[in-house]
Amino acid sequence: MIPQIIHFLKPAWVWIFMPCVMMAMSGTQLIQNDPGLTLVAGAFMTMKTLEYSIRGVANELLYVPLDYESRYVGKEVIGMLGYRLGKSGMSLLLSGAGYFFAEGLGVNQLTAISSSISVVWLCSAVKLTKFLPEGRIGKGIKTRKH
Repeated sequence: MIPQIIHFLKPAWVWIFMPCVMMAMSGTQLIQNDPGLTLVAGAFMTMKTLEYSIRGVANELLYVPLDYESRYVGKEVIGMLGYRLGKSGMSLLLSGAGYFFAEGLGVNQLTAISSSISVVWLCSAVKLTKFLPEGRIGKGIKTRKH
């Protein structure tokens, strides 16, 4: 269903939509005193659904208007440094935070941190969308002139 829907969207909308959804999910958890397992699991499921269905497609769309070398070599470098190293670095950071603040960080504090990160993600996405191609995904993409 998502491949059919994504043909009618602008790439910038896709990149802004993902952090907005995560802000809504973490904000819902944040306003509750003790978010239940259902709400936390729903947020996690939403994050993984976005990651595997929309983000993968959106990543591929970034490379379409590029030349051969940028598309294939650059894609591997960005994938290695940006995605894998970023995930590993964040895992180490969260493990260290859990070790040093084991008794001080509860669900509410972690939710506040994730809400803050969602805001930073949204701000970054909004600023970076000016570099994305314009036009709808399924209607032919034109690159912007800077």
